[in-house]
Amino acid sequence: MSMLIDASMTNEPEPRFLTQEDGTRIAYHHTLGKAPGVIFCGGFMSDMTGTKATALEKACKDQGRAYT
Repeated sequence: MSMLIDASMTNEPEPRFLTQEDGTRIAYHHTLGKAPGVIFCGGFMSDMTGTKATALEKACKDQGRAYT
């Protein structure tokens, strides 16, 4: 299944969206930084503003790492 990112990745606080061919959208935040970066995939009923997601995002920012 092909997916498209509808905007360039920036440090903006607003979420970005990954859009699938069927129109389904997945919201995400991305912070630019050095490699290796971290991609957090939340589980069932979790969201990108939850405790784990925000703690991991802060840790990545503190270390200058990319985070999605």
